[in-house]
Amino acid sequence: MRDWQLRVDDVPDPTPGPGQVLTKVLACGICGSDLHLLVHGEESRKLADELAVGRPPDPMAPIMFDPMRDTVMGHEFCCEVLELGAGCDNLAVGDVVVGMPMAFDPNGVHALGFSNAYNGGYAEMMVMNELLAIKVPTGLPSHIAALTEPLAVGVHAVAKSRITGGDAALVIGLGPVGLACIAELRMKGIGPIIAADFSPKRRLLAEQLGADVVVDPREVPAIDRDRAWEVAAHRELAALLRDGQHLGGLTQGQQPDAVAYPGPPGAMVALLRQGPVLLLQPAQALAGLAGRFPRHAPADAHLLSHRAQPPDQATH
Repeated sequence: MRDWQLRVDDVPDPTPGPGQVLTKVLACGICGSDLHLLVHGEESRKLADELAVGRPPDPMAPIMFDPMRDTVMGHEFCCEVLELGAGCDNLAVGDVVVGMPMAFDPNGVHALGFSNAYNGGYAEMMVMNELLAIKVPTGLPSHIAALTEPLAVGVHAVAKSRITGGDAALVIGLGPVGLACIAELRMKGIGPIIAADFSPKRRLLAEQLGADVVVDPREVPAIDRDRAWEVAAHRELAALLRDGQHLGGLTQGQQPDAVAYPGPPGAMVALLRQGPVLLLQPAQALAGLAGRFPRHAPADAHLLSHRAQPPDQATH
């Protein structure tokens, strides 16, 4: 990139310094921040310069790139080691690595993919500090390994949230980082997880990665927990009925107007349009979810009034 415009060009082959390795790029992801930089980079730079006025120098801040000089983007990379610089003893030629998208040398800290001094992963070759490189397990495809960086952002976000067991989570935006947050939350046993995005494909991926409730913000505001759980309750019940489950006398093909659920007051109520009113005992009403999230499931069931008009989302 030069003058905020993409171009294909030849650049000099990089040379590793002490403690650095020269690598061949095997795979590199295109991050949303790369696209944002290309379209809005000039405005972002002006804002950053304004905010920096009067601040004391930070020796650990990455050296800012000059947009009028070549900048090779790409910070979600997987590489093969080609050459070792002086003092390298942890890596060997042929090792496949990923790493933190940073480099350091006597001049300071550089952000890989946002630097005039170091190539990013859109180049054929790039230099990495051995200290920041992580070996890729044998057999892991390079295009999968390149996802380490965006996954790490999600893991870091969850850690920064200080969320603990028994807490619920709301993830708004299900791009790669949002999905990574869901995967990390599920691995930590956090729940329920409510996820929101306009894209049906992304919502499906969120469910596959462990989201308990997914909503389309155009239909159900994600922050409206009660309505989100109503939709989830309907889906859970509909799935049980499709599987031929018997719930308190309700069998496949029957549809109640309302279902009691031992969830938060006013929440986890599923409305269906036809059939008799059915009151399920707390132990019966979607017991799977209640068992997983006892902190969010009070003992009393809550029943919505008979023949109440359901939200549109509860009919699908």
